[in-house]
Amino acid sequence: MNNKFVFEFINLIEKDSNEKAHLSEICYDTAIKSNLPISKEYIDNHINLDNSKILFAKDKNNVIAVYLIHLLNINSKKLLFISLASVDNNIHGSGVSRKASEAILKNTIPDYFVGRTGNPLAYYASAKIADKIGVIYPDFTSPVPKEIMNIAKQLPSFINRDGVHINNDLILKDFYDPDFAEGYLKQKLNGEDKRTKLINEKFLNSSFEKRDAQILIIKLKTHIKLIMKLLKFFT
Repeated sequence: MNNKFVFEFINLIEKDSNEKAHLSEICYDTAIKSNLPISKEYIDNHINLDNSKILFAKDKNNVIAVYLIHLLNINSKKLLFISLASVDNNIHGSGVSRKASEAILKNTIPDYFVGRTGNPLAYYASAKIADKIGVIYPDFTSPVPKEIMNIAKQLPSFINRDGVHINNDLILKDFYDPDFAEGYLKQKLNGEDKRTKLINEKFLNSSFEKRDAQILIIKLKTHIKLIMKLLKFFT
């Protein structure tokens, strides 16, 4: 592993059904290598959604990470949702996730990033990214602002099953099917800082149950979007 990753963006609107089927196989194989308990049907369904893209991270032409990306427009704002983020277990800690995040942001420049997870480690990683580029909601310390709630309520059903009835904590109860929830690892965070304790409490020691999913929304700072635009222009 030389850590010199090559990223390939693929616009799925330009692909026919056979090409999409082939790309779905690659996504699924990578997910299996990361021990992600995800179904082939899930990937097939999301690959065929409108405004979808794939980012492959490659090392010596081998796909080592895959991100299935969806671009949305709500209230005249661009939203980015990632329905699949999978990194080969053999390269964890290599920095590919950070570099992939930078590549995705530079090539999409959203106003908001939307995520969904049942894993405290995934929320923590998102919160650390948010520290650099914007503000994350919910932060588990204060109510979700009306602006963010309005966006959450308008998310499409493949992200927010509950629509306008989503609760004020942006939690989807019993969202994951039982088989996925059984195999989905909830990784307790190590550390004694305030954020770590708060996240562990919310995901592991509260009414948040194994099949529940947490929607999170990161609002990007204006100067970060400007930097991304400049990077896209000059690279």
